[in-house]
Amino acid sequence: MKKLTALVAIYSFFTTSVTAFAQNLDITVSQNGNGISSGTSFGTVLSNIVKILFIAGGIIALFMIIIGAIQWITSGGDKESVGKARGRITEGLIGLVVLGLAFVIVRVVGNLVNVNIMGGATLPVLSTP
Repeated sequence: MKKLTALVAIYSFFTTSVTAFAQNLDITVSQNGNGISSGTSFGTVLSNIVKILFIAGGIIALFMIIIGAIQWITSGGDKESVGKARGRITEGLIGLVVLGLAFVIVRVVGNLVNVNIMGGATLPVLSTP
């Protein structure tokens, strides 16, 4: 029962996060509701694909870290289980670092060639009151 409750909580957390991020996509639906309107540019579609890939990569990396932490907690001190859990957490953290570096590279290359690939996506900053 505890596992089911944890899975439901994790599932609801990730589905609400994706819904919130999906509001930033710039896709216009066609008049009949079957696909993207013909006036949508290729750059907009590419920008949306890149955003979706970054969001999916971040969710997968965080999910790996959470699963690794749960495995570590439930390992019961078994060295092999702790090693697998540590490896999964390490892989998740490496994934987040690679994802962050990819974001920076995409932004820098976009600024160098004067193309806004991310369509206005920015890194969050702390604002002063």
